[in-house]
Parts: sequence; C-alpha cells; structure tokens
Amino acid sequence: MKDKNIQAIGWDIGILGILSIFLLITYFQLKQRILHEPFAIVAIIGWLFVGCDLIIQIQKGTRKKKREEITAIGEVRQLVLLDEAGRPIKTWDMAGRVSLVIGKKNKEENVDVDLSDCAYSALIEDCHAVLNYSSGSWFVEDLSLENGIRIKKVEDGICYQVMKRPCKVLAGDILYIANTKILLT
Repeated sequence: MKDKNIQAIGWDIGILGILSIFLLITYFQLKQRILHEPFAIVAIIGWLFVGCDLIIQIQKGTRKKKREEITAIGEVRQLVLLDEAGRPIKTWDMAGRVSLVIGKKNKEENVDVDLSDCAYSALIEDCHAVLNYSSGSWFVEDLSLENGIRIKKVEDGICYQVMKRPCKVLAGDILYIANTKILLT
C-alpha cells in the first residue's frame, strides 16, 4: 500500500513539474511579446486546468484500486465445514447467492447449508442461522432459540457471541454453530 501511495505522489510531482515547465514557457513567451497577453492568460489557465485534472484522475484511480483491494480481502466466496483438527470436510459455494439458511434439512425446512451429518447435529436447529448479502457485505443472523452462534473474527482472533441482530462477516472468520466450525473463505 505504501509503495502505491508513493507512486501516486510521484505522479503528482511529475505532473506538477511538467505543468511548471509549460507555465514558465508561456510566461517567457508573454514577457518576450511572442504571445499576446490575453492568449497567455488563457494558456496559463488552460495548463492549470489540465494539470489539476490529471492529478485528480490519478488520485481517483488510486482510490478506486484501494477500494477494490479492500473488497477483495474481505470478500466471502464460500463456506468450508471444518473437522475437529481444522481440516476441510465440505464446502458450499456462495457465488450468485444473496442468502443462505444454515441448519438441518427436514421435511418442512429446506436449508442451503445442511449440517445434519455433523457430529454436533443434535445441538443444531432446523433453521439455526442465515447469511444475507447486503450493501456489498455478508451478515450472519442467529435464528436459533437455544444454542446460538459464536464467531471468531479474523482481525483479532476473539470469539464473540452473535446477538439477535445482523453481524458482518469477512473471509477468514469462523462461525460456530453449536460446536460445528464453518470457515468463511
């Protein structure tokens, strides 16, 4: 990130340097009466606008790249069911989805993430949790009545109890549905 900021500053300085050269040339042409005063003023104003516009475009491009990098870092693409040793057992793709219900499949409920075969399935409710995509981020909500959800956040490694309101999740977070571990990648 620092290298890109330095590069953007370098571009700004370079543009300002080139702009300064053109302004000096215009000034000396005015002083030697090569350019008439009204034309020189228009030229100077024009060079100022061009330079400022170039700097703004470079800064916008730099900010856009930073936003894309941040989005890519926290973007959740799949859910991975982990065993006790942290090895992957099963995955669920989240591409094109806006909502996934986590629980146990039965005659009345059709869930997207079926945890019926897990070791702790007796502690998992039919509709235990839901993941919803909104405003460019994924959020988990606890739908359970008893056992709840915990989330181990990737940024600090601390495990939090998910309350009965949406909680933003990022790639690298681990959801604990009862004692079942689901890694978001």
